[in-house]
Amino acid sequence: MPPEPEYEAAVRQVLAPGEQLLVLTEAYEEKWATSYSNVLNQTTRVYQGLTWNGVALTNINLHVIDWQTQRVKTGLLSRMDKRIPAVAGDTSVGINQITSVSVATGVPDKHPRRTLTERFGRDVGPIVAITLGFGARSLNAYSPFNEFYE
Repeated sequence: MPPEPEYEAAVRQVLAPGEQLLVLTEAYEEKWATSYSNVLNQTTRVYQGLTWNGVALTNINLHVIDWQTQRVKTGLLSRMDKRIPAVAGDTSVGINQITSVSVATGVPDKHPRRTLTERFGRDVGPIVAITLGFGARSLNAYSPFNEFYE
């Protein structure tokens, strides 16, 4: 489920004059930490979840969009953050600054796959993995949607 039209409208509001939205999709970044075990005498990676963002490609820039959230009541004593169609943050890179692009499909690791299955109510796969290089930095994003691959 790519972003609904109201998310597209929110992105269009932050674009520079002359910038045209070509593609908007949802992508996630995997959050991992490292943990050292004295007992095992080794460092392991610990899965911490997924961070969802909008990824917008325009005729000028690639934007990574953070959405605003709103705290909503989900039960008698529980609340959760619900994403709303308003831009909280926008990191953009000029498409002329992108020095390398790698696109592949694959099956997510078991921990992200479990999180994706919980979100969509079914097994998700394959996913599209995209890595963009720009200077000394890079962006790794994953998406169960095929907008990246088309």
